[in-house]
Amino acid sequence: MEFIDQVLDPNGDTAITLTHPTSNFLVWDTGEHNPSVSGVADRHAAGSEENVVPGLTSYLVSSTRLGKHSRYYENIFKPDKWREGSKTEDGYYALTTQDFDPEAFLLFQEILNESQHSLPERVSPEMLAMLAKIVDYHCCQDAVPVRKWYAKWIGWMFGRGKPKRYERDAILWLCIAVVFQDVPEFRRTLKVVLSTCQGWICEPEDVPAGVLHLLQAINDATGDTIEGLLDLLARFRSRDYLCPCVPATSFSCAALMLGSLIKWMDEVGIPIVEGDENPFPRSSVSKICRDLMRAKKVEFSEPGFPPAHRCRLANHISPIAVKLQRKVNELRILKRRFD
Repeated sequence: MEFIDQVLDPNGDTAITLTHPTSNFLVWDTGEHNPSVSGVADRHAAGSEENVVPGLTSYLVSSTRLGKHSRYYENIFKPDKWREGSKTEDGYYALTTQDFDPEAFLLFQEILNESQHSLPERVSPEMLAMLAKIVDYHCCQDAVPVRKWYAKWIGWMFGRGKPKRYERDAILWLCIAVVFQDVPEFRRTLKVVLSTCQGWICEPEDVPAGVLHLLQAINDATGDTIEGLLDLLARFRSRDYLCPCVPATSFSCAALMLGSLIKWMDEVGIPIVEGDENPFPRSSVSKICRDLMRAKKVEFSEPGFPPAHRCRLANHISPIAVKLQRKVNELRILKRRFD
C-alpha cells in the first residue's frame, strides 16, 4: 500500500489515481469576447503549467460503495468488465481519472465512501461548484450521501452573499443549482444572469454539460433575436416590400418602418451591423424582452388615404418578441441531465 496517498476505506479493493490534477476552475476573463469564443482563459488541457498541480494522488476506495452511489462506477464495475489481470500487484483494481481539483476529488470520494468523520462542516461556493462538476461527471447527484451533504452545506450558505450581478460567482452558482437540481437557487441565479449580463454570456468549457448547454441556449436565443431584427431591416430595405395594410403606400410605409426600427434598435442598444462582438452593450436579455414588447407607435398619412396609416412597427416585431419570450420561459425550467 506504499503507493496509496489517501485510504478512504481500509478494506477497499480499488485504487483510483488522479492524474493531471488541476488547481484552477472557471478562470474568469473580464475582457471583451467574440460571441463564438469561450469567456474563460485556455484550460489546463492546453498544457498550461499554471493550471496543473504536479504529481499524482491515489485513493484506496470501495468498489461496492462507489457502484452503489454512482451510475458511472456501477457501469465500470460490471463483472464482464473486470478480470483478475486488471488488478495491481497489491491486489487492487486500478482506475485512473484526470482533470479534477484534488481537494474537491478527495471530498467527493469521502462522500461516496461514507467517510463522514473527515468531511468539513462547511465549504465555499467555489468548492461546491467544483464538487458539482465531479458529481455531474460521475452521474451521482441523486445518491443519498451526496444529497445529505449538499443539504448541509447549502443550508449553511443560506443568505450569505450570493451574487446580485453577472460575474464569475453567478456561473459558479449555476453549476451548483443545475447539478444538484436546486430549483430556488437556479431561478434566482438565472434571473440575475438574464437581467444583468449586457452582451454575450461566456461559455466556459470546464463547467458541467448541463450548465454549458444552458449558457449556449441563452446566447442562441440572443443570436436568433438579432438575426430576426436584421432580417426585418432587410425586408424594409427591399424594393419588393409591400405594405400589408395599403399596398399603394408601400414606399412610405417601408421608409417609416425602416427609420423607426433603426431608431428603436439604437435606443435599446442592439447593433445594426451584423457580427458585432457585443450585441447588447446597453441591455440584458430580460430588458430586450421588455423593449421588444414596447416598440413606439409612429403614425403618418398620405393624401387620398385614411388619416392614419394602420401599419405599426410593433406588429412586425411582435413575432420576434414572442419567440424570444418563449425561449426565455423554457430556460427557466430546470431540466435534468440524466432522465
